Amino acid sequence: MSKPAAPSASDSRYENASRVLFALLLLVVAITFVDYGITHDEPSQHQYGELVLEYYRELFTDEHDRRALEYRNLYLYGGLFDALVALANSALPFPSYETRHALNAFFGVLGVIGCWKLARALGGPRVAFWAALLLVLTPRYYGHMFNNPKDIPFAAAYVWSLYYLVHAMPLLPRLPGGLVVKLGVAIGVAAGVRIGGLLLIGYLALAMLAFAACELRRGPPGRLLRVSGKMVISFLGVAGLAYLLMLAFWPWAHADPIRHPWMALDSMTRFSFDKLVLFDGHQIAAPDLPRSYILRLFLITSPEIVLLLTAAALIYAPFALARRRDPLREGVAGVLLVAFAVVFPVAYVVGRHSVLYDGIRQLLFVIPPLTCLAALAGCAIMSRLTERSPHVGAALSGLVVIYLLLHLTVMVRLHPYQTVYYNRAVGGIAGAYGRYETDYWGNSYREAAGKLASYLEGEQEPDPPPSYRVALCGARPPARRIQASSFLPSRLEVIKSTEDADFFISTTRWDCHHSMSGLEILRVERFGVPLAIVKDRRSAPSTEAVGPPAPPQSSRSRSLPRQ
Repeated sequence: MSKPAAPSASDSRYENASRVLFALLLLVVAITFVDYGITHDEPSQHQYGELVLEYYRELFTDEHDRRALEYRNLYLYGGLFDALVALANSALPFPSYETRHALNAFFGVLGVIGCWKLARALGGPRVAFWAALLLVLTPRYYGHMFNNPKDIPFAAAYVWSLYYLVHAMPLLPRLPGGLVVKLGVAIGVAAGVRIGGLLLIGYLALAMLAFAACELRRGPPGRLLRVSGKMVISFLGVAGLAYLLMLAFWPWAHADPIRHPWMALDSMTRFSFDKLVLFDGHQIAAPDLPRSYILRLFLITSPEIVLLLTAAALIYAPFALARRRDPLREGVAGVLLVAFAVVFPVAYVVGRHSVLYDGIRQLLFVIPPLTCLAALAGCAIMSRLTERSPHVGAALSGLVVIYLLLHLTVMVRLHPYQTVYYNRAVGGIAGAYGRYETDYWGNSYREAAGKLASYLEGEQEPDPPPSYRVALCGARPPARRIQASSFLPSRLEVIKSTEDADFFISTTRWDCHHSMSGLEILRVERFGVPLAIVKDRRSAPSTEAVGPPAPPQSSRSRSLPRQ
């Protein structure tokens, strides 16, 4: 990286603006994290965290609890985040899922700060402010901040790892001890959530190989041997610390610290999900989705400004690189590394035709570095335009502010379902409804349960009021019961069987809301699109209870564990 210039008045303004942004973000998170529902995955993740914590409590006793080593398919994931949640729940007197959402949101905010730090290292305070703002205003990232227990913690650790990698590159061949520790911890945290975090060690190796290639061009082979020895020491320090930290939070890896992590990595690259996914108006088995699936979803779920700036970056980058005689020494190396960290994972899953589903959440971690590149391109283009014509620059700045304000109103109207956002390329969520997935995770159960409770309070009922049975549809039965019963009064019982149910609550995924008859009395919707339906079945004959269907599956069968 080139030596940073002395801070200017403009830099100070952007530093202050960033502080205001972080303060507002923390305030909004603190006020709204209780609004988010429980996803289909959270009950299982919650149980896994309890098992991991119990595993460590009895680690050195005769009654060693090994259930964490075989629980569902979650043993293939590190237990770092879920164990922290379980520990917090054992120490704090708050509802367990609200504690989970608060900690999840904390990791999401850490991801925003990491994005800001990375962009600041690449382009200074101005770029950093815009990168952080764009990330906060990316609905899919913001919505997942509150109740995505795997992808958000991983995304936060990923962007912090990239930040330390960018700082490491100009210090090669030998990294300071403090930076070795920071980078090792960041990569270890990523791998302690998802085994894919070990990919970051490969990024470090790639940066070192690029440095070695440049050294080979500059001097005799003897010099390369000397610097290679220093790089090997730094690499082993980072990789060793990251691997040990990953193992520390992963019970299944304790049984075989060498083979099990790589077995998990192989399983993740061939992950099995044999249900149907709504894509372009068709229900398609997940393994049969086209390679373009993830690219299409990025195009229609990213804010328009991020797409435009990303396209501008792709066009502008070759010309910017052409003006550098030595990119690795002229402040471009970090940008190239971040670009690689965005492009490579996407290209890998597309080329391998990996099984993907639920939109972009498996690749959510590329969004923070992507917004860094978008902000870098936007600021560079804006500076060029302002130099040539201050009036054009001012007008364009005004248009950007107007767009962001309008975009913010969309996020507010979607609250707390920012994860169902679609951009104007498909007509927003209204245009996407019936063509792409909306509330695939059952977030809307919370609001539906609350509306049903309020509806019954408005009815004139005897004292004490009668008890009712509620049937649900849209996820595994245990997850459904937790998702709704957590927000229903005690006199409303969530039942396993659908026979003789008084009320029916369903999401609209897989047309579950059509699986049981009854009078529709309530719905959860945004922009006129239904996310959940509540039906009153008290006057419906019991013979009409056809029962909610199991989630549709493809005819394929695979040996890998199912999610």
